[in-house]
Amino acid sequence: MELNHSQLERFLIMSAEKSPVLVLSQPGIGKSYKVKQAHSKLAAKQGRQFKEWNRLAFEEKLELIKNAKYIKDTYIFCDVRLSQWDAGDFAIPDMSDKSFYQKKSPMMFAALSQPEASGVFFADELPNALPIVQAAAQQLFLDGAVGEVTLSPKVSRVAAGNRGCDRCNVFELSAATCNRFGHVELVKPTVDSWLTEFAYRNGIDERISSFLLSMPDRLTATDAEVKDSKNLAFPSPRAWTNASELAMGTNDADAFLAVAAWCGEGTARQFKGYLDVVGKIDIRELMANPDAVLSRYANGGDGQILYGMISAVTSAVNDDAKRIQDGLGVVVSFQKHKKHEWANALFQSLMFSSSIRKKTTKERVGMVCVDPEKRKSLEGMMKFLVDTED
Repeated sequence: MELNHSQLERFLIMSAEKSPVLVLSQPGIGKSYKVKQAHSKLAAKQGRQFKEWNRLAFEEKLELIKNAKYIKDTYIFCDVRLSQWDAGDFAIPDMSDKSFYQKKSPMMFAALSQPEASGVFFADELPNALPIVQAAAQQLFLDGAVGEVTLSPKVSRVAAGNRGCDRCNVFELSAATCNRFGHVELVKPTVDSWLTEFAYRNGIDERISSFLLSMPDRLTATDAEVKDSKNLAFPSPRAWTNASELAMGTNDADAFLAVAAWCGEGTARQFKGYLDVVGKIDIRELMANPDAVLSRYANGGDGQILYGMISAVTSAVNDDAKRIQDGLGVVVSFQKHKKHEWANALFQSLMFSSSIRKKTTKERVGMVCVDPEKRKSLEGMMKFLVDTED
C-alpha cells in the first residue's frame, strides 16, 4: 500500500499498540522522521513526555526502570539500527545460578516491559539486518516479547528500511518476517508538501527552497538515478537538508559546493544557473516598488525570475524582520498580477523565515493585520497560519 507522508502519519497513529508496521521507501525521503513525528504526537496525546532512549543518561534509564511514577509520565522512543545488531543481542544467558540459566535482555527492554511503560520500539534498517537477526526479531514483532520478557501492551512496534531496488545492500525478507507486519510504502513527497510540512518549519536555506519551487523534479532523484552506482550523491529531502546546513550563511559559490557534495554535480549546476538568474534581481527596487517590477513579467516572463524574487525577498526579511511589511507588499503585488502560485509560496516562505518563525501564530497574524488593505488581500492565506500551527 502506497501512502504519502500525511497518510503515513495517520496510519502509524491508527496502528499504534495494535499492529506492527513495516515502512519501506527510497532512501532519504523521511520515513524515519515521520515515525518519530507520529509517535511524538502520540506522546502529547497521552500527556507524556517524549524521550529518546538513545539520548538518555544511564542514570535516567535506570530511573525509568525503577520508578513507576517516572515511567508513567514518559513516552519512550527506542530507535534501533537493526543492521548493527547480532542475533544474540536480543537476549544473553545469565549463568549466575549453577542449576539453571535465564536470559537477560537489553536495558531498553527492561524499561519497555514495565507495566506502565508506553512508547515504541523502532527497528530501522530492518532489511539491512542479517537474515539470522531478522529471524531473531520475529517474536518481538509478532508477540511483543523478547525471550522471557514481554513488552507493555502500550508499546508499539515499527520497522523501516529501503527497498530491494534502491541499491542499499538489503537482504530479502523471509515470508515469515513479512507476515508479521502490516506493509506500507512511503511515496516521494511533492515539493509543496515538503516545503510546508518540513522546510519552512526547519529553516531550510531560502535559495534551496525557491530553487526547488522552480525545479520540483530535483527534490528527489529518479529511481534510475538511485540505482546507478556512479551516482554517489543524489538529491533527496535528507540530502537537501544537509546541503542547507552547509550552505546557510555562505555566499553563492559555497552554496554551490554544498549542493554538489550532497545532491550531485548535475543538480548543483542547475542550482548555480538558478542563482545566476536570482543575482539579476534588484531587491531594493522590488521591495520599494513591486508593482513596477512585476509589471515587466505580467504576460508570462521567466518563471525562474519570479521564484528568484521569493528567495531574494525572504532573504531580506531574514536579515531584518522590520521589512516584513515590504515583503507582504510583494505578496499582494503577486496577487494583483495574477501570480497566485508565487504569492502563496512567498507568503509561506515569509511566515517561516528565520526572523519570523519563532513568533506565535497570533503574532504572525498580527503582522498581516497591520495594514487593512493587505489584510483584505491576504485574508485567504491567513488560514495557512492556523492550519500549520504547532
